[in-house]
Amino acid sequence: MTLHKLEEARPFLRKLVGRARRALEPEDITTFRLRRAYAEALYSDGASPVRDVREAVTTLEELDKAARRIYGEDNPFREHIRRSLEEARKKLADVDRGAAVEAAAEKWC
Repeated sequence: MTLHKLEEARPFLRKLVGRARRALEPEDITTFRLRRAYAEALYSDGASPVRDVREAVTTLEELDKAARRIYGEDNPFREHIRRSLEEARKKLADVDRGAAVEAAAEKWC
């Protein structure tokens, strides 16, 4: 997805997640899918701020925990959540590393 489309997708998905939670159950598969898509939109951008990536990791951790409880360990949807969570955690590590390097560079300048 291009940066422009991700910027458009975030508020749209945020709004849809809220509506899905109200209209469906918070643990409905459609709500889970929308939350996962929103989390992916948060961390997929190469220029995602640290707070967005952290929000994505937190959301995916919550989804993984709930999916394990509801659908079990070996559910294919849970596997998708886990893969997204791994990607988000890698992105967070990269973003944190970059922030640490920037802070160190500012300290020396």
